[in-house]
Amino acid sequence: MQYFYSSVSQKIKIVPGIDQRSGFQAAMAIEGCRIVLGDRPLRITLSRTWASLTSYEKLKFGVWIILSSFREITEKDVELMKESDILTTVIEELSNQFPGILRALVYERDEYLAHVLTQLPGPVCCAVVGLGHVEGIKRNWERRIELKKIMEIPQASPNEKFEILLIVYLFFQNAYIIFRMVGWLFL
Repeated sequence: MQYFYSSVSQKIKIVPGIDQRSGFQAAMAIEGCRIVLGDRPLRITLSRTWASLTSYEKLKFGVWIILSSFREITEKDVELMKESDILTTVIEELSNQFPGILRALVYERDEYLAHVLTQLPGPVCCAVVGLGHVEGIKRNWERRIELKKIMEIPQASPNEKFEILLIVYLFFQNAYIIFRMVGWLFL
């Protein structure tokens, strides 16, 4: 996912995280400003995201990432991305093929961010968040968030590695058969 995100960023010539960097620099300029890194730890988010996928979806997701990295970005795509959070756009596209991803990557993080922000001391805070999280934070602002539930790292299935290896084997076996058939047809 990080490779895909960075390749898209390079193609449309943007610097990932520039909004967070700008927020950090602005906060540093304010005397006495306290900086809080309020997103859920990446390891937990990725673990929960991975656990939301079936073995078949994990393989399909890997193939999707590889194929998407070769996709050509058009001028129209660039303009659309300027109007929204790039990662949110990618996640929305992913959620059509992998519905479980949206829960761990967006909705749970919205809950976590809202919880962290409501716990900050003082009457005023400034949060720098991705555009795709703003509505979710607002929606969760008054809710009591079960933090323990969304911070739990799910246990991996004991058969998961075997299932993924079997699917990868079948995928490459079929790819090889198709390659041989195409070669036979054109030789």
